[in-house]
Amino acid sequence: MPALAGEGGDLLDAVRARRAERARAQQEEYQEQPRRAAEPKRAEREAARPACASCGTKCDDDGGDSPTLCEPFEAKAVAAAAGSPASGNADCGPAN
Repeated sequence: MPALAGEGGDLLDAVRARRAERARAQQEEYQEQPRRAAEPKRAEREAARPACASCGTKCDDDGGDSPTLCEPFEAKAVAAAAGSPASGNADCGPAN
């Protein structure tokens, strides 16, 4: 009787289990390849995203203009340029 098919086929079962585990590992590796290939491009896009000049917060990259200020700082800058107070504090408003 061959050694692989001996008492209960323990050795044969072990060989089959190792092959199945190897096949599972190879399948996982194969499925992981697209994500790993896309990682450098994703990192490049993240590094190229515009950031606020005041606070450093990354802005949404919507493909439009490259903003230099995030929304809160841009609102303050617009308010300052218009001569109105940057905050909603009632004490800063025009006197009646």
